[in-house]
Amino acid sequence: MTLNAGNILGTKSVLLRWFNPEAVLNYPDADRFDTSSMRAWGSGAAALPLEIIEPFEKKFGGRLLEGYGLTEASPVVSTTRLSGVRKPGSVGQPLPGVEIAILDDDDRALPVGDTGEIGVRGPNVMLGYHGLPEETARALRNGWLHTGDVGRLDADGFLYVVERTKDLIIRGGFNVYPREVEDVLYAHPAVAEAAVVGVREVRCEHWWDDGPAAHAAGPSRSDYLSLSSSILSARSSTASPTFRFALPNPSRSLPAARSPRPSASSSGSFNASPASSLM
Repeated sequence: MTLNAGNILGTKSVLLRWFNPEAVLNYPDADRFDTSSMRAWGSGAAALPLEIIEPFEKKFGGRLLEGYGLTEASPVVSTTRLSGVRKPGSVGQPLPGVEIAILDDDDRALPVGDTGEIGVRGPNVMLGYHGLPEETARALRNGWLHTGDVGRLDADGFLYVVERTKDLIIRGGFNVYPREVEDVLYAHPAVAEAAVVGVREVRCEHWWDDGPAAHAAGPSRSDYLSLSSSILSARSSTASPTFRFALPNPSRSLPAARSPRPSASSSGSFNASPASSLM
């Protein structure tokens, strides 16, 4: 369905197995391709860091647009506009007719700036999972599609995806979001790619705790060790990272640096502006 807009406009579509902006940016023969006619590029699944967006646009031209969606929402929920404000770390504003709210555990909309589960409603939301009534009831509750993703909204209705709920690491009673640790790793000039996962360990006989294990790709072991103090000071004094020196999945999209949260002064539920404002 997302290809229809380009088909209507008469554009040429090239289907790839996947599109990884980092891999394209670092492709050794990229300069031999003429991309001067490109007006826009699309990226989804994870927010991109400015360290990728700015060099990509400078090298290939056009504007790199980011969006957010899931199959249950047909599949796009939000997107950045071709012309207009772009906020680092954001996956844009909701499409026309689509509403996004950040929900607490009781399905109540949280204030602007607060972090919670991303809820979606609108004509793009599915009717349910075929033949799976229990799964449907869990996903569609109190008028919202529960995405399983953690995010926040700012005062202008821009969505920031923080993490998937299942990826959250609980460390000593504190919430540790892998993407935030990855941000610190990725800011180091020696780190090419980074991924953080939870590793369960025994703190006492009957108490299990999760700790972050950082998988990073870069030139030397000493570069990684120097990052420990940065992670501890920037995120949590309780989270001492364990480093690995190879990435299990090199094609994983990397996180984006996030702008500061606005003050929480209003309810976090937004509707999109007219369709014409998308361009």
